[in-house]
Amino acid sequence: MTQAALTRMSSNKKLGGIPCSTSEATTCPDSCPFKAKGCYAAAGMYTSIHWKKITKHERGTNWQEFCKSIASLPIGQLWRHNVAGDLGKDPNNKDNINLEELKELIKANKGRKGYTYSHYSLNEHNKAALLEANRKGFTINASCETLEAVDEAKAAGLPAVVVVDSSKPTPKTTPQGHKIVQCPATCSNTTCALCGLCAQPSESRPAVAFPSHGSQKKAVNELLEALAA
Repeated sequence: MTQAALTRMSSNKKLGGIPCSTSEATTCPDSCPFKAKGCYAAAGMYTSIHWKKITKHERGTNWQEFCKSIASLPIGQLWRHNVAGDLGKDPNNKDNINLEELKELIKANKGRKGYTYSHYSLNEHNKAALLEANRKGFTINASCETLEAVDEAKAAGLPAVVVVDSSKPTPKTTPQGHKIVQCPATCSNTTCALCGLCAQPSESRPAVAFPSHGSQKKAVNELLEALAA
């Protein structure tokens, strides 16, 4: 059972004070290329300490209690799931999303505006899980590292985000012509609380680009270069 914690008012300036959560590190799938190197959550001082304590079950609650805390948020509340961590893993297949936990979260989120990102591979099991969540009001963006992966997510009917090299101009479109916009909170005086773009579940929505930044910028750029080769 996944251990998770809800912070009812984020201190992260980019988030703009909305509630946010963290799930234990064991939720991160092997398909995430940043798992070994380049993970922002693992590198951030406060975030990494908080994340480690949750992973050790020294903070947070079990999944059922976590979902109760989500259900207690005000109706209409925008909130970010997983500043660190991913969706829970299927106990019988580490490459698959735990459907039971996801169903509980979707139910708890009803009437609220939860959104998150996932690095799980888009196999048939996971695509069906993500599509179901988006249809039922909990937005899950496919996390991508290449423009081709964005096209794959869009073809599957999913909203997508993509990490891009900040030393280069942000692409405007994917190879298949899907529009890309840079995260407004990284290039203008706004916050996630005011923007809400990532919480829009439609695959027709522009893909959101997150430029590499901070202490992990070099590692991220090197990885992006390798993936593009």
